[in-house]
Amino acid sequence: MTLEDYEEILLRMRGYVSKTDKKSSVVLLVSGGLDSMITYGRLLKELELNIYPVHISRGQRNSAYERAAIEYFENYFVKIYGRKRINKTEIIYMDIPPKKLKENLLSYMKMKGHPLRDPVLQMVAVQYAISLNEKLEKILRLS
Repeated sequence: MTLEDYEEILLRMRGYVSKTDKKSSVVLLVSGGLDSMITYGRLLKELELNIYPVHISRGQRNSAYERAAIEYFENYFVKIYGRKRINKTEIIYMDIPPKKLKENLLSYMKMKGHPLRDPVLQMVAVQYAISLNEKLEKILRLS
């Protein structure tokens, strides 16, 4: 099945693919890869949202390439949509898994991958969203 097939099913079954206020903001966890960059572009084009991208640099070997891709696409989207809706990518540095544990996990990771890496990344992105919301609400209260 293609993405269009899934969208058609959602439209037929419930009448929409996703719902959001077009004037809202979202935090988007970006890796620099195809999935996150396509999602980034679709959010900007189709929903006209304000984007707060966050990248978690987790000590991986290809981190420089990921950040270069993120920077490239951020600049590309700014040229198309303007800086107003696209915030500078927040980069958070943390080792996943922690370096203290990594040596003992190497054989496990070779066979099964990084244990719980994606949920940890998502948890940090949610924490960033809450932190950002608190910061922005504080700014509004002071003005």
